[in-house]
Amino acid sequence: MLTNLYGPNDNFDLDKSHVLPAMIRKMYLAKLLDEGNYAAIAQDLQLELKDSEQIAPQLVKYGITKDNQRTTLKLWGSSTPSREFYYE
Repeated sequence: MLTNLYGPNDNFDLDKSHVLPAMIRKMYLAKLLDEGNYAAIAQDLQLELKDSEQIAPQLVKYGITKDNQRTTLKLWGSSTPSREFYYE
């Protein structure tokens, strides 16, 4: 599959996929959280959880949070450089 095509055969896994498909999926999950659609989030993450208090910690590990009425999406990690990115 070409790297600029996204479809049903692409890898959207949040842990092992390429950068752009993971970003697309994180944006989709953040949109669902903003809308309060916890059933769709549970279905997407393949969770048996239906309560928003149980789903929120699952999203935090992917950088998606909601505080008061604001949804935040963190795409780039902790902003501290890792030595894996240094190449001499």
